[in-house]
Amino acid sequence: ISSIMFQIEEVIDANARPIRQVADNEGKLLKKFEWLMFLITGIAMTSASLGVSAAMTTSIFERKKEIGLMKAIGADGNQIAGLFFAEAVVTGIIGGAIGILIGIVLARIVGLWVFGAIINPSLFSVLISGILSLTVSLLGSMLPVKRAVEIEPSIILRGD
Repeated sequence: ISSIMFQIEEVIDANARPIRQVADNEGKLLKKFEWLMFLITGIAMTSASLGVSAAMTTSIFERKKEIGLMKAIGADGNQIAGLFFAEAVVTGIIGGAIGILIGIVLARIVGLWVFGAIINPSLFSVLISGILSLTVSLLGSMLPVKRAVEIEPSIILRGD
């Protein structure tokens, strides 16, 4: 029977910590980083929604006479809302497509720079990004569209 001998070397000024402790600390750090990303995403989506709201409010303000005329000749609130929500959907699609393309390019640049590898986003993340851009666009346009539906044609067409 041969005996197996283990040789133990001492490393000077080294602290041995259990692997579980290291993994737990890294997990806590990643959790904080994840919450930071959610916070940044929430702020970005809120600001995008406010931008859409401002654009829709401006569009409605500039087209008050058209809205008044449409209501005067028989258009109801749903038709006017549909018109502006369609505009919001187009804005969301265009903005989402531009954002997705910029995100893909930035992911590849950062992937090459930091990791030395090309990062391709998954189809799932692209679809979620597209759905979120439409959602933000529609949510941001709800209040301006509500105001457009409440326009009184007699007041607008009279010039007051």
